[in-house]
Amino acid sequence: MWFSGDDVVKQTPTGVTAYDLASGQQHWTVPSPEGGTCDAANDIVNNKVAVQYGTHCENLMVVDASTGKLAWNKPLGFPDGTLTDYTDMAISGDVVAVTADQRTVSFQASTGKPLWHSNDGSDAHDKGFAGGSQMVEVYYNGGDQEKNNHVSLIDPMTGKPKWTWDAPAGTEVVSVISVNPVVVGIGAGNTLITDVWDVDGGRLAGKVSLGGGGSEGKYAIHCPANQMTPCNNVVVSGNTLYMATSEHSGSSAGTTNNEIAAFDLSSGSSKWLSKSADAPMQLVSADGNSVIAYQKSSFEKAGKVIKVDPSSGALSTYTTFDDSTAQQEGDLDSAGLDDSDFGWHNNILAISVSQVYSGNTEKYLVGALH
Repeated sequence: MWFSGDDVVKQTPTGVTAYDLASGQQHWTVPSPEGGTCDAANDIVNNKVAVQYGTHCENLMVVDASTGKLAWNKPLGFPDGTLTDYTDMAISGDVVAVTADQRTVSFQASTGKPLWHSNDGSDAHDKGFAGGSQMVEVYYNGGDQEKNNHVSLIDPMTGKPKWTWDAPAGTEVVSVISVNPVVVGIGAGNTLITDVWDVDGGRLAGKVSLGGGGSEGKYAIHCPANQMTPCNNVVVSGNTLYMATSEHSGSSAGTTNNEIAAFDLSSGSSKWLSKSADAPMQLVSADGNSVIAYQKSSFEKAGKVIKVDPSSGALSTYTTFDDSTAQQEGDLDSAGLDDSDFGWHNNILAISVSQVYSGNTEKYLVGALH
């Protein structure tokens, strides 16, 4: 899910569609040139979105969200037989990078011109990329992607590193949580995130431990398998890491709730832990001035947009949605908090299904609450 002007833009099983955030009216659709859509870059940069498509996910298209037009499309160029169902891709500056099965290709986002690519026979293989305001590459040496992990901030146009950080032996870079500053999710001995580390500038600064159970324990972080981004329920703003805690029993029988926690990334120390809301909260965004969370709806009671004070963790209600639409709100979130995307744009909350496939059973693919 992306935002462009007054539109929310969503990948569908058959293409890319833009809807007016205020009314829900469809503005435009760009159909897939062949077959269905597959993976997509997490970010929108210069109003460009990149989507993989085709019977075997073997092609790439870039859509200009400002015009609703197909900018270009072409084969990825992987050799026949290469598995392209499990890819990772990112867009940053004027570059789209795609990696699959130990091969990487890149294209100029504005023209489709091929740029840099991996070299056959190299001992270094990409795990994935993260994009947006900067491009981060995660790679490994040898045949085991769980060992010898490295993180580089790269020049998107050349693919050359500006700096590189080497993960310690016995750890794995599981996810990229932020590209500016560069913050990564680390797994120690398994593929779950056990720690969040600030490695900006190629140097390890603060380390935040997630405690027992890692990302399936005290904190409700959810990251996709086999891809570097995006992670749910965790955001970075400046030198502060914000995470939603896992749900636990509430003060009333049969209820659950959670909190928002903040940590100083330069030291790894706790800054504050918010109070609980009336229902579980999903962390949506942070911009330095405020932290935005979505308080989940129930069968009869609508949800809320909660603002969290970044200096103290104090909660305040920004918007309470109409109880008459609580059922629609629940249908919109039918995929569950872990499998939905949440965005905050022009003071409107948008929710969409994270993974879109032909035959999806969810009632809605995307919706806006305001």
